[in-house]
Amino acid sequence: MKNLGVEQIDIYQLHGINDLDTFNKVFAEDGAFWGLVEAKEKGLIRFIAASSHSVDVLEKLINTDKFDVIQLCYNIIETDVEDKIFPLALEKDIGIIAMKPMCGGIIPNPALSLKYVLQKEFVVPDPGIETIEELEENIDVAMNLTPLTDVEIKEIEKIRKELGREFCRRCNYCQPCPQEIPIWVILHADSAMKRLPYQTLKSGWFYDTYQKAKNCIKCGVCVTRCPYNLPIPDMIEKKLEIIRITIGN
Repeated sequence: MKNLGVEQIDIYQLHGINDLDTFNKVFAEDGAFWGLVEAKEKGLIRFIAASSHSVDVLEKLINTDKFDVIQLCYNIIETDVEDKIFPLALEKDIGIIAMKPMCGGIIPNPALSLKYVLQKEFVVPDPGIETIEELEENIDVAMNLTPLTDVEIKEIEKIRKELGREFCRRCNYCQPCPQEIPIWVILHADSAMKRLPYQTLKSGWFYDTYQKAKNCIKCGVCVTRCPYNLPIPDMIEKKLEIIRITIGN
């Protein structure tokens, strides 16, 4: 609070309650939740929140009736929360924050992705921002919000078709890799190969990453860490083949 320069923190989250084991630890006798209850009683925080990537765990969190706010994944691709979680949270008057409204930065039209999330007036998106220009663009979308047009709906469907369900959000929960592979770099190789000069692909940092990825032994450690249960070793194998075809070795 001293570092933040505030006398009270508005929303304090227990982040990443993605499985039942973590859920149980949070509510154990010495669990983190009770620390937040104490902080709220002392006036140090206003609202207790939790975030999760799992629809099933989100439902359990909401049904405890112990949280004021939940944070969940919601964007053009990840819409699973619409059917059950949104109505349940609204019924219990729980605030909703949308993490990864731009799918971790992989949506080719970030303004459209943000606009899609903002169509739900009860959702507060939490977009990542790297530049002042991005901040200004996000504000412009929010301040001049209009319903989605037929053209935009068609573009959304096109993006969904192209990305499918197996895509990396660059959250890096899968790291560190025992083989020291920069996993998200390889999983986004298609984008890198479109943007990088050919010489970098052949001899620069991307090439070094490519060589490291060849050492994947499919141990599956990354899969156990991934909150989206992505088949990462298989995805790496597919990307390696694409890179091999592109750069020739």
